[in-house]
Amino acid sequence: MKKIQVTKDTGIETTEIEENIFRQILFRYLPYWPLFLTLMLLGAATAYCYLKIAVPVYEISASILIKDEKKGSDESKIMESLDLLGAKKIVENEIEVIHSRTILTEVVKNLHLYVAIFEKDRFVSRPAYITSPIVVELQQSDSINRTRRVPFIFSLTTQTLIVENKKYPLNQWINSEWGMIRFSNNPLYRPVPGIHDFYFILKNTKEVVDNL
Repeated sequence: MKKIQVTKDTGIETTEIEENIFRQILFRYLPYWPLFLTLMLLGAATAYCYLKIAVPVYEISASILIKDEKKGSDESKIMESLDLLGAKKIVENEIEVIHSRTILTEVVKNLHLYVAIFEKDRFVSRPAYITSPIVVELQQSDSINRTRRVPFIFSLTTQTLIVENKKYPLNQWINSEWGMIRFSNNPLYRPVPGIHDFYFILKNTKEVVDNL
């Protein structure tokens, strides 16, 4: 018959093994501490540059309340609660209206989305929704072709716009190479000190609607 010897584990041997493993790891990687420090500094510098250069992207969500004016009485409300298919049709109809090209075209024209104004900042161009002192409008945005970058300079003292060595007044429709165009003050403009380089790009309304 074999004898089985049972020993009591006090935890001393386990602690010694853990200390030996820690010493081995420490002595193995300690000579490379300059490399680790360099990689950490390089990573921090890369993250800082990325946050400075990258254009922020914002997520927008909205809710739409669909109200049926024809169903106002209590009796019709009861019928509406029973007629689930009819309520579904109402929602689908409203969705189709929102997705219609007519509605999207009106949105693009009313918000002047056919004009994109940017501010050039060293290595990257940022949207100038609040930093641009002017907004651009076109009478016939459907017929214009996509243009290249058009740089401009705005003078606060004279309230004039200089585009390709030509001066344009504000709040007036002017016949230009892009058609009837008007430059107006940006109501969202927030002055920022420093020198700013602005340019705008004109797009066809149909192109913007297709993108939407």
